[in-house]
Amino acid sequence: MWWRNSQYGTLTLQGSTIKGNEYCGINNHGTMKIYNSKITNNDGEGIRNYGTMKVYNSKITNNNGSGIYDDGALFIQNSTITKNTALGGGGGIFCAGGNMTLNNVIIANNTATLSGGGIECDDKSKFTIQNSTITMNIAGSEGGGIYNEGIITLYTSEITLNIASGGGGIWNCGILNSDKESFVKDNKPDDIFQYKPS
Repeated sequence: MWWRNSQYGTLTLQGSTIKGNEYCGINNHGTMKIYNSKITNNDGEGIRNYGTMKVYNSKITNNNGSGIYDDGALFIQNSTITKNTALGGGGGIFCAGGNMTLNNVIIANNTATLSGGGIECDDKSKFTIQNSTITMNIAGSEGGGIYNEGIITLYTSEITLNIASGGGGIWNCGILNSDKESFVKDNKPDDIFQYKPS
């Protein structure tokens, strides 16, 4: 059982806990807003978004899959995405072609068995990260903090203390933009790896 919002549906959750569901916690195909809620301990992603979603002041934690899988339009503010585990890529967030914005979000202690411990973006993704922290995430292969094939823009954000086999902070094979107020440091084995195809 999970929460499913259909293509033409509009749903608002406030002060809710979505817990212990199979497949995923929330499956959104319509328009959805989430306030002051907790999405936790689901057997699969915490959230799967194919529609339009806004999340405020919420916790997405301890899901047995990516915290969020996004292939729509998603805005997250004043929230935490922590301790999620993906058997594949994108422990905290897997952006599979969506358009996502984070503002004042902490992405921490997530794990991916492959790439993108904190975040993975595929080549159709557009991702804006502002006033946010990506820290202490682990990837089994590349991109402890971020694995990027799409377009990522950083504003006043920090990427620190992440671990991977390469690109501990960021493994970039897409487009990476950053302002001077953002920093990537103290990641292992390196901070940024810029992939260059042979």
